[in-house]
Amino acid sequence: MASFNLFASIEALEYGPSITFKAPREVVHLEYPPSQLAAKPSTDKGEWTRFVCISDTHARTFDVPDGDVLLHGGDLTNLGTEADFQKTMDWLCGLPHKIKIIIAGNHDLTLHADCLCAYNNPFVRYGLKNRERIMRMLKGDRAKQAGIVYLEDEQYDFKVKEDGRVWSVYGSPWSPWYYNWAFNYQREDATGSQRFRYDQPMLIDPEFLEELISKFPKTDILLTHGPVHKILDRVNGGEDVGCEALRARFPELRPRLHLAGHIHEAHGAYIHTWDPSNNFEPPTVRNDDPRMLTNQTIIDDIRVLDVEPANDASQDSATAATVEAEPERTVFVNAANWPMGHRATRNGRSRPTKSKSILHIHNSSQASEGQRPAYIYRYLYSSIPIMTSEVLEYTNVVFKSPGEVVYLDYPPSQLPEKPPPPPTSSDSPSLTGCDPDSEWTRFICISDTHSRTFSVPPGDVLLHSGDLTNLGTVDEFRKTMEWLYALPHKIKIIIAGNHDLTLHADWYEGQWEDWHKRQGKQDLQAILMMLKGDYAKNAGIVYLQDERYEFRVREGGRMWSVYGSPWSPEFCDWAFNYAPEDAEEIVSRFPNTDILLTHCPARGIFDRTTIGGEHVGCEALRARLGLSELRPRLHVAGHIHEAHGAYIHTWDSPDSNCSFSPSSDSSRAEPPSVQNDDERVLSSQSFTDAGVEEGEGEGEEVKGRRTQAERTVFVNAANWPMGWKTKRPGKWAPVRVPFGGPGFQAVVVGLKD
Repeated sequence: MASFNLFASIEALEYGPSITFKAPREVVHLEYPPSQLAAKPSTDKGEWTRFVCISDTHARTFDVPDGDVLLHGGDLTNLGTEADFQKTMDWLCGLPHKIKIIIAGNHDLTLHADCLCAYNNPFVRYGLKNRERIMRMLKGDRAKQAGIVYLEDEQYDFKVKEDGRVWSVYGSPWSPWYYNWAFNYQREDATGSQRFRYDQPMLIDPEFLEELISKFPKTDILLTHGPVHKILDRVNGGEDVGCEALRARFPELRPRLHLAGHIHEAHGAYIHTWDPSNNFEPPTVRNDDPRMLTNQTIIDDIRVLDVEPANDASQDSATAATVEAEPERTVFVNAANWPMGHRATRNGRSRPTKSKSILHIHNSSQASEGQRPAYIYRYLYSSIPIMTSEVLEYTNVVFKSPGEVVYLDYPPSQLPEKPPPPPTSSDSPSLTGCDPDSEWTRFICISDTHSRTFSVPPGDVLLHSGDLTNLGTVDEFRKTMEWLYALPHKIKIIIAGNHDLTLHADWYEGQWEDWHKRQGKQDLQAILMMLKGDYAKNAGIVYLQDERYEFRVREGGRMWSVYGSPWSPEFCDWAFNYAPEDAEEIVSRFPNTDILLTHCPARGIFDRTTIGGEHVGCEALRARLGLSELRPRLHVAGHIHEAHGAYIHTWDSPDSNCSFSPSSDSSRAEPPSVQNDDERVLSSQSFTDAGVEEGEGEGEEVKGRRTQAERTVFVNAANWPMGWKTKRPGKWAPVRVPFGGPGFQAVVVGLKD
């Protein structure tokens, strides 16, 4: 029975001990029962200001404690839509804080439209028309009356009280590059051209980054979306992904408060005391650090500064005066409110919602700066290099059954030419029913190549499951098709995906200006000629768009049937998207064939995304696979790059005499639920035909045929490396997997004729 956690209201949770950090001029409440949150500190040394710090709310709303100033570290929304901004701004306008200072984050796509959209970044296209209305929400009269201040690489000075101190804050939405979301540091490809191209390997542009970070003035409060490198920036995989250039600049900046977010699982806070003796080296701190898990009190060690004596005749000029100065401190906060990582579950009746960091800062100014040395800083972009296949270490993952052999992971030079005979030794599982003399057909499965080229093993049939290109331009199709023409496979069956924009003719007619305004409308007829013209036919290419096709690999061999469909559930209004209410009608068209080729996987079968862990496959397709009316021997999909994998599934049969007919309602078999981190797909497996019965029928073609104990090979063939499999041990050091490299190779499927 599946186990799961529910999201609960605050009242359902059990709170542990409060976690509070205290220094003479700073108090941080990191964890606390909301009803027991202490009032602002009250001392005779001056007033305090309470800052309530939140970030990464992603259009979610929740209770926020009262305070003087609300600070939001970005990711106000999920994808920058007008509806998301409307929801977030309605919530913020209703909060009681006198001043609310907010910045954008990488998810607030439409706010970075000017530079990204010029280079066809697909994430932001659909929201451009609403950008002016969104900016009015953030900076219009209603926002001003609610005390909202939106900063985008800007400084703002404010007073909480009319006669109080002036606070200064600088807000910047930028963060290190991550799949070319909004407000990512500008980069360029290896040739120095076409910046903001999400489809090319990216290198840092040091001039832009230096200019960006050098803009940051010295202020009381620094508000950035991305954290500092090694300060509350560790992701679940153990990598520190904060900004190294910002860390290098911090000995000079030293704000009293630095608020960031971005890395949800790194939520935490820390009070750091700067030490002049080590050149003001920033701290290294993670939210599982013991000093973060319990209350801390910091005592001031008063340092004595030598200063020049006043120019006064009554004072001995040889005597140096001394003054006492409080040490400087910075409160570092990662205020991300989206629960992720080791703190995402708690003792209680359910899973927690969000927590907020509460910060009190004494209104006294910082100690005298003194003469700070000039600091030369640089950005060191540390990443695992993308290596060629020859440098990588391969593993072997092979699945075998009497009628199917799947090579999921393999050294290319060691790939057998055809499935080997079944093992017969006593220590190997018997593959009954596998005749070594039978004919086999080898299918090479690829997908999501996005105009990249790489080595592909030879075989009888090449199957490409869509996303032939990045954005469906003529040049991209030309590059892809020239590669496919040259491959040695006798038959090459291809479909489109959501990135092959121009092939969705009706949709493209109304949308082309949003995607290809700079290049001009792309010539669909020229593209179709590449896919279906004489040159394509001579190269064995068959393009299917909601069509069935039958073929023989060899004269006198069996007739194979395939159906190809480019559709996938709606995602940001790309090509070949369908609304949930249309899914059943589209899937009902799929005939029962030997091979089913779809761009999108079925729900629960190699369809889990890295961000959020959501299953985004098609529910209607899963439901139809559960009926005997749709039972292909091979289903190839792609779309979800990080879910690349394969699995041989044996269908259960409650009624062995049930015919393989669309009208048969007496059989219902549950499709598998399998992802590429399941134990059953991480190592080689063998399957037997125990309990398989022969079919009965009047014709010879039915005799001996398996009925409901049939198998389907499910494949997600995406070749774009993403997710947990993108890093592999290399001969000398860990390396990043290249396109079509190990873990993302072409999946080789042998089917017995």
